[in-house]
Amino acid sequence: MKVHMRNEEEWNALITGKVNKAALQEVIKSCRSGEMPNFILGDGINGVLAAFDDRCMVIKKGLGTSFMAGSLGGGRVATFAYRDITGIEYNSGIVTGVLEILTASYTGKTTNSPWSFGNDKSAHESSNTLPWDKRFYNQVRPQIDWMQQKIHAAKTGGVQTVTAQVSNSDELSKLAALHKQGVLTDKEFAEAKQKIIGKM
Repeated sequence: MKVHMRNEEEWNALITGKVNKAALQEVIKSCRSGEMPNFILGDGINGVLAAFDDRCMVIKKGLGTSFMAGSLGGGRVATFAYRDITGIEYNSGIVTGVLEILTASYTGKTTNSPWSFGNDKSAHESSNTLPWDKRFYNQVRPQIDWMQQKIHAAKTGGVQTVTAQVSNSDELSKLAALHKQGVLTDKEFAEAKQKIIGKM
């Protein structure tokens, strides 16, 4: 199946680091109609992170990447809705580190090494981790911070909506009281009321 690709420059503008063709094709196939990711981050054969408005993807595809992920010729692709993410954590040593997307199903690793210890899968093999070196992580910190804001908004959006509705109801009550006391004329009351209703 041929994947429709927009202007190559448009896609390249979204990429920070090195993203192989197989991973990019996976991002393109995962786009909904008319959608493009906000950014795509890749650290060579260590995997790719693609961020959309409501979700992010960890992609481990391509010859070297799939080999490191323990699925030679295949790959690993995991999608995480921001509302389901409990945190994004970066654990590092002096040079290397591991970026982890944490959810109820995926908890943090006990080590910052990209290699496996004991019964733990390595960061290359886990679907929620990217073994990125410190230099690359520091380069993409603004994008990770953007994702943190999206996660926060996905978790608090409903609370903010309720608060705004309560606030608008309070404003209407106060206006009605001022109108009843004669502080506001009928015209002033009607105009102020329309402004508040327009915000709802």
